Amino acid sequence: MILTILPSLAVLAQPQVRFDELSKSPALVGTEFGGALTRRSIIVRDWKDYHLFSLETNSWEKIEFPDQQLRKLHSKGWITCAYLPTFGKVITMGEEIEVLDLQKLTVSYYPVDGTAPVPGGAVVSNEKVYLLGSSFKLDLEPSTRNNPWIPQRVVVPTAYFLVFDPATLRFDVLDTLLGPHFRIGAFAGEKLYAFGPRNLPVPATDVIRYDPALNEWDSVTQLPVQVGAVAELNGMLYLLGLDQDKGFLIRWNPRTGDWKQWRTNVPWTHGLAYIHKNRLYYLAGMKKNPQVRDVFFRHQRWLDRRMYALDLEKLPP
Repeated sequence: MILTILPSLAVLAQPQVRFDELSKSPALVGTEFGGALTRRSIIVRDWKDYHLFSLETNSWEKIEFPDQQLRKLHSKGWITCAYLPTFGKVITMGEEIEVLDLQKLTVSYYPVDGTAPVPGGAVVSNEKVYLLGSSFKLDLEPSTRNNPWIPQRVVVPTAYFLVFDPATLRFDVLDTLLGPHFRIGAFAGEKLYAFGPRNLPVPATDVIRYDPALNEWDSVTQLPVQVGAVAELNGMLYLLGLDQDKGFLIRWNPRTGDWKQWRTNVPWTHGLAYIHKNRLYYLAGMKKNPQVRDVFFRHQRWLDRRMYALDLEKLPP
């Protein structure tokens, strides 16, 4: 196990890069939304609709299902989506499996075989979906126990790390995750790197690595900031988030440990990040330090709902 600590961003020069501000998202972006990058678009699922962002026109459209009615999702965690190119489908995972067929524009629902998780972060590799997350519950004070709209605190009792096989519609349990706060991740090479973006129960800046060949996790490094989104390109990880009221972008090479960081014009804590043709797209969501009730009930003042984009070829080497 190799553990290194990156120096604080505050003591380093922080050049700025500017993301282009694209069209506002119709999807309800907060903690409970999910998305997936397809060959020509970004598909976003909020609690009641699918929305498609065209990478060619930088515009949104709602996906309509004339002969079907989508089920509203009442997620206990994040809505989690994954795109499976061989199948040509987007799957949304929760207490049941929702499958969106992109060619037929139909949705189907299947019961879960195996452990039914609370949705967490989904990472696709070799046509299987690795699912990071934790189950949690609201713990209410006695005076508000009869009022479901006033959560007092969140208890995170367990962590899970599962793999989902779309051919069998089954979840299988893998090696124990090194903590309940690791909710997002990305593969770089043959290894999966996981990060902890949630502010509850405690801020988490550790980076951990999973080796599928060994079915083992180990600690890799520690960041000076909490990561809110991650995307991979050519073995490099691009990390986004908010630190001290300033948006940041970190380009990190997991093979060498080398990294570089920039300030950005995107002052949001977390969202969805994807890379398409050397262009980094960031659908940014929650503002800094939201109150618990705003996180769970999607108060409008905490939502940005805007797609940002950055040409990675213009970044300094």
